Amino acid sequence: MYQPDIYSTTYTNHYPNSYPVTTIPAPISFFPTLQTQQPAKIDPVQHDPPEPAVTHKVASKAIEGLVLQELKNVGFDRAEQPAVGRLQLEVSTGVTFLILLKSSLLIHLCSCAAAISTRA
Repeated sequence: MYQPDIYSTTYTNHYPNSYPVTTIPAPISFFPTLQTQQPAKIDPVQHDPPEPAVTHKVASKAIEGLVLQELKNVGFDRAEQPAVGRLQLEVSTGVTFLILLKSSLLIHLCSCAAAISTRA
């Protein structure tokens, strides 16, 4: 036989009467809000691009230092200038190749993603 008085008195003290109140932050919109400001007007006068911080001369010196340091690491005490110049050229060519490879890989991945998104 069901006796509600026994269950109500036995289990009511087990659970608290009130639970802590947690505040829920305001929802974040998935869509950007509309900007009411007008975009800045572009000056029609063409300006020369700023001088790069890393010039050809600075980059050449940095790669030369890298080549000389690596030659010391493998046991060479000194190197002739034509050999250093050739190694410097090989390093810069290798870096350029890696940059071009990365760019073409990204282009390929983007085209694959575009093809997949049009299928869905």
